[in-house]
Amino acid sequence: HELALSVLPDGLIPFYGIVNVGYFGLDARLGPASLVHYWYHKRGAADVYAKSFGEWVSGLESFLEE
Repeated sequence: HELALSVLPDGLIPFYGIVNVGYFGLDARLGPASLVHYWYHKRGAADVYAKSFGEWVSGLESFLEE
């Protein structure tokens, strides 16, 4: 349902959503070299969140504690 409310950039594949805020996603066009992006619903823009999926996973525990 949330994906219908947001227009994601071409190639961004969301893999973890935060209700009514945004999504973490990978750029399918870059394959394994993709950075992890965070897409903000309200801003309609993405920022780089991590240099790789592995880096994102490594920081997941501290992210979930926030």
